[in-house]
Amino acid sequence: MFLVTTTLALVFITGLAIYWYRRDSRLPAGPRGIPIFGINLFLGSDPTKKFMEWSRKYGTAYTARFGNIDMVVLTDYDVIHDVHIRQASKMGARPELTVHDACNQGIGLIFASPKISDIHRPFTRQAMRRLGLGKNTMETRIQQEASYLVEAIREKSGKPFDTSRLFLHTAFNISCLNTLGERYPYDDKILQQVGSELVDEVRHYGKYIFLIGSSKYLPYFAPFKTSMQNYINDFNHLAEYFEKKINEHESSYDENEMRDYIDIFLQEMKKDEHDPSFNKRQLLVALHNMLDAGSQTLSCTLTWCMIALIKYPKYYKILRDEVDAVVGSGRKVSLSDRKNMPQTLAFYRELMRRCTLVKSFFGRTIVDGVDVNGYKLPKNTTIQSVTWSIHNDPKCFPDPDKFQPERFINLKDGTFQKSKYWMPFAIGKRNCIGDQLAQMELFILLVSLIQNFDISVHGGTKIPSLDDGVDGIVFTPPALDLVFTSRE
Repeated sequence: MFLVTTTLALVFITGLAIYWYRRDSRLPAGPRGIPIFGINLFLGSDPTKKFMEWSRKYGTAYTARFGNIDMVVLTDYDVIHDVHIRQASKMGARPELTVHDACNQGIGLIFASPKISDIHRPFTRQAMRRLGLGKNTMETRIQQEASYLVEAIREKSGKPFDTSRLFLHTAFNISCLNTLGERYPYDDKILQQVGSELVDEVRHYGKYIFLIGSSKYLPYFAPFKTSMQNYINDFNHLAEYFEKKINEHESSYDENEMRDYIDIFLQEMKKDEHDPSFNKRQLLVALHNMLDAGSQTLSCTLTWCMIALIKYPKYYKILRDEVDAVVGSGRKVSLSDRKNMPQTLAFYRELMRRCTLVKSFFGRTIVDGVDVNGYKLPKNTTIQSVTWSIHNDPKCFPDPDKFQPERFINLKDGTFQKSKYWMPFAIGKRNCIGDQLAQMELFILLVSLIQNFDISVHGGTKIPSLDDGVDGIVFTPPALDLVFTSRE
């Protein structure tokens, strides 16, 4: 009996190993990890560095098994550009992401199905243009919030404080003005609660939420179970808040006055032959996506900017001199100032390269066969493109570990110069639709802070490096108490 049991166990283990390590010949080679868990247990605290380690072994396109799902990981600019730009028509939906799918259900903007995305991404871009994107209207909203931020910092009277929550509330208010048509005082309980529910779970447990998407069984185990449930609870509570705002807009709707994104969406809903996807649930999820993404990225980037200013006083002085020369102290910074401020543009571009917030695109699946390094990938293959690898590739950015804003300056004439390798907002069909707005916001807020304050830390305070963030859905900066001394 013992011999039979042992034999059956060996046969089972052998069969499991053969099944697990067998690879589809249509996919490139890569790490398989261990049965059930795949590579998840080997990612460590910095998954992107592990991705690069495997890239050196397997090549710029390899197959990694996340949990029980095979993903093709791309780490080279030419390969990523070829897949997402030249073969864009063959790219399709987001892959299944357990946590996000439980809330978004294939609608909204970020995690929408291809059909919904093809309708609502263009609609949202057009709505933002109607609300003043690229015009004085949008600029005025951002300037107004920058003034509130400056005043809130002045009230600190030069005492050190952690800016992360204040920056989050600033970013949230700008998004609120565009989507809900209102802003909140920084001490408002609704602002504090909604802001917390939008970002805290993702920032603190983003790594768990990411891994759940690759392994459907993980939500049954701690800490994944707790992270997922907390995220869903926060989402549902925010849904109630957004539903209330939608109802308020319906009761005060005026077809002759489009106040914000909700009004423009309701206007579309009221058309006789509108697409069925223009419904309240789609609007609710779209609002969550827009406020979440806008608040997260802007607040984190602005905090990283503060750390870089303190960490690199050479560049802080360069920016301060440029702000004083172009803007001075007697007026508000304007978007038209950008053409005369190449050093400021170069600074935040380099910051966004060095501290890449979203280190890899959210995965894409293939609608039709995509060619990658000689492999014709089968339909529904998931592709994960690592933006961080491009931003840290010496072929794209020499000495990538160094913080060098001058890499975005034309040495011949001192003007700002772009780089095709810079892609913090991703590329292709599902790139970030808020990239233009995000850069407008960052420019005005950053310049306003430099214009009005000397920024420092108390003596003896350890200044973190640009690698000291926490990896998750976004690369979150560490806490740092800053001192803002008025320049008046």
